[in-house]
Amino acid sequence: MVSLASLREVGRTAAAQSGPKLRVIDQRSLRQRAIRRGVYVTVCVLLATALFAVAFLQAELVQGQQVLDQNRLALRQAEAERARLTHEVDIASSPESIVARATAMGMVRAADPIYFTAIMVPAAATPAPNDSLPGSDPAVAIAVEPAAGAVVEGP
Repeated sequence: MVSLASLREVGRTAAAQSGPKLRVIDQRSLRQRAIRRGVYVTVCVLLATALFAVAFLQAELVQGQQVLDQNRLALRQAEAERARLTHEVDIASSPESIVARATAMGMVRAADPIYFTAIMVPAAATPAPNDSLPGSDPAVAIAVEPAAGAVVEGP
């Protein structure tokens, strides 16, 4: 087998004798360079793909964060509105406010109000309930009597 060094020597002497410069090409090194080039190109393509994937994922994260921020803002606004409405209801349901609105509608206080108290009476002491009334229970009946000291007028 012929060594690489002897082929180069032959190539140099032949080039010196004939005029044009010739050289010996090593096929194995060409294949190795081609393989290395392919590996470098593959690595570069993979890196570029990874960078684009990271950029895409980052954009998706930013969009998701924006939606989350908008939802949090809407929640804060809804909670503030709820607190405001709760405050308005509290003010409107205060006794002073109810009296003021009733007076504005033309209602007046009764001169001698009558207060009633409910007393439980056994079912045997009361007449049979009317079955046509919803919620009538024959076992329990309620009798309403005026409170002590109340003046009752009526038919």
